[in-house]
Amino acid sequence: MICESTRKKKCEYEELKSRLGEQFPDDIGGYSDGKDRFVKEIERLAILWYWQSR
Repeated sequence: MICESTRKKKCEYEELKSRLGEQFPDDIGGYSDGKDRFVKEIERLAILWYWQSR
């Protein structure tokens, strides 16, 4: 089951990717760099969840 916070983060990620796609249509590096902070934060939260749920 997907919790509400996961759905929210999924929507935020989709919106970020759309904005970055418009901002960097021909620059995959810029697009990837733009996602970097968000992805690292999601990874941090996932690791935290993992260790707290053990």
